Amino acid sequence: MSNSIITDHTIEVEDSPKLSIPLKNVLHVENSGSTEGELEIAYIFPTKGPAKVKKKLIKLSNTTPSDLLKLAYPHSKISPSILVIYNPKSGQGKSKVHLDEQIEPILKAAKCSYEIVKTTHCNHASEIARELDITKYDIILCASGDGIPHEVINGLYLREDRAAAFSKLVVVQVPCGSGNAMSLSCLGVSGKQCQGLATLEILKGHVVSMDIVAVSKQNVQDVELSFLTSTYGVIVEADESTTWMRGVGQSRFLIGVANKVFSRAKYPCSVAFQYVTRTKDEVKAFYRSHCNDETSKSELTDNDLKLKYPVSFDVKTNAIYQRDEGWEWLDEDLSNNLSIFYAELEFRQQPIA
Repeated sequence: MSNSIITDHTIEVEDSPKLSIPLKNVLHVENSGSTEGELEIAYIFPTKGPAKVKKKLIKLSNTTPSDLLKLAYPHSKISPSILVIYNPKSGQGKSKVHLDEQIEPILKAAKCSYEIVKTTHCNHASEIARELDITKYDIILCASGDGIPHEVINGLYLREDRAAAFSKLVVVQVPCGSGNAMSLSCLGVSGKQCQGLATLEILKGHVVSMDIVAVSKQNVQDVELSFLTSTYGVIVEADESTTWMRGVGQSRFLIGVANKVFSRAKYPCSVAFQYVTRTKDEVKAFYRSHCNDETSKSELTDNDLKLKYPVSFDVKTNAIYQRDEGWEWLDEDLSNNLSIFYAELEFRQQPIA
């Protein structure tokens, strides 16, 4: 057993050589049961690359396991209840390996209560989220690419208690797919062999609210949510047409885009838009007025999830109804020769009080 002290958010263990364990890397603490005052710490090491769970017996004066856990989890719930949804076909089909080797060992070491579900068909995750007992879980962890969290938030949106579901559940992604933008944007983690570190960020991170966008299709009742981008034309076609190439990883996106670009694919459409800001000064002013918007911390209601700009579309006449004043139409010479339409969601994050 090694004597230890806590300094600057780190446990300094007086070994030879000396060992420093960041409090952020501490997963669980309990009494060893063999010697009075002896604590067993489960922690992650190293702080970069494939994360491994290690255990260490230490002695900290006047410190109980509860005291140390509060220091290790200052902004998050200790031992949360987690539903893990993984897609066995994500990326190059290695999501189960990542789950077994990097994700589940950390959840076990952190004494989390968790359940693992494998998706078996398209929109399976959406079905799970729609029927889920939200009282059982704190977190939905998607071990996948961006597709599974997309299905989850859309499944939650279809619930009668959707406001309560979005308020109760934290939806997160551990990067196991070809595209892992949610993990990179929300956790700051992406790349190879980083699934363990992403899991650590999920357990230790601040819970924040995040903007999402709702897209209505030909029927105003047919709504789909997005947390990244909405695309039409080359980008979406390149993605959907290369799903059979998942085995090559992210390269499939480049192959798909190149194929569509060199074939000069066109996607004629009509585009109406409305300016919120037109100049850099207006953008700055808009940002300053909204960056500290307290409404994002208020309780979510069903009214918050209604469409802001509901539109009805008549397929036979190509007529758009319920269009408010202030909308402008893109020139037809451009829209009739459109190859890529790309709308990016610039989301803001606010800590949940």
